[in-house]
Amino acid sequence: MYYGGREVSFLDNLRTLRSAPQSVWMEFIGAYRDSSFDIYLFFEGKDDFAFYQPFLRQHWGQKGAIVGFNCDGKAEVIAIIPKIKQKLDYEWRGLFFLDKDLDDYCCVSRTTDRFVYETEHYAIENFIVSPSTLSVIWSDLLQLPLNDPRHEEMQVAYDAAYATFCEGMKQIMAWIIHLRRSGRKVNLSGVNMSKLIQLDQDCKCSLVPGWAEHILATSSLHSISFDPTAHSAVVSELAGDDPKRYIRGKFDLWYFAKFLKSVLDALRDASASCSIQIGQTNAVEVLSARIKMPDSLKTFLTNALPT
Repeated sequence: MYYGGREVSFLDNLRTLRSAPQSVWMEFIGAYRDSSFDIYLFFEGKDDFAFYQPFLRQHWGQKGAIVGFNCDGKAEVIAIIPKIKQKLDYEWRGLFFLDKDLDDYCCVSRTTDRFVYETEHYAIENFIVSPSTLSVIWSDLLQLPLNDPRHEEMQVAYDAAYATFCEGMKQIMAWIIHLRRSGRKVNLSGVNMSKLIQLDQDCKCSLVPGWAEHILATSSLHSISFDPTAHSAVVSELAGDDPKRYIRGKFDLWYFAKFLKSVLDALRDASASCSIQIGQTNAVEVLSARIKMPDSLKTFLTNALPT
């Protein structure tokens, strides 16, 4: 098989099929069983199942199997909802999980359905990033006592440093929101965070000169210039909002991983080491089972699933 002038292997073709909407449907049909307590979960991406699975197991227990499907995109999850619902014998057996993204700020209509969960934060990663997660890492993975005075020092340092990150991200996300509202397609997956935010030795943040131009360049928006008036208006609008509503989850996790690495490097010098390597690429998988279930998710599962 050939694609774009190059030969595509059988395995390449399988990888493409696996993320195609028709593939998700066929996988669901193959897994579905009538008259059982198995539940079927539909996600935007591969990290979502790692995040939600521990909470689903905690809530659903051994009542039935928990089967997850990666739809490879938010629009794809939304598109498959009516098709899945037509197949189910009970509506509660199909649950759908969405990140809110910037919908609140960009006038995107919401999907309202008691069997659709939408994060109150930008994305699932924002739930991971918190002082309480640092405490979990300190006690569970570093196996250090919480009454160790260095723990309190770490938390104070994190709060101060994270505040500077949030302030920088307010500037960055305001520009992105302005571009989105103007109908521009902004490619956030192509953004290099090191070209937006620079960290000092205490992980306090400042904006890198040219940060706005980097966002434009990654999205091939070469004909657009930074608009300080429009940008300032959105910055003012974001004032007072919870930063986790507008900070992209992967950006939030990038900073958390940077701060954590600085802590682990310092502790390694003090003869303490983490039992598991944690970075941006595996933080969701490693830490989701160790954090408290979000209250909004607990309410959703209580309302959606039978007791």
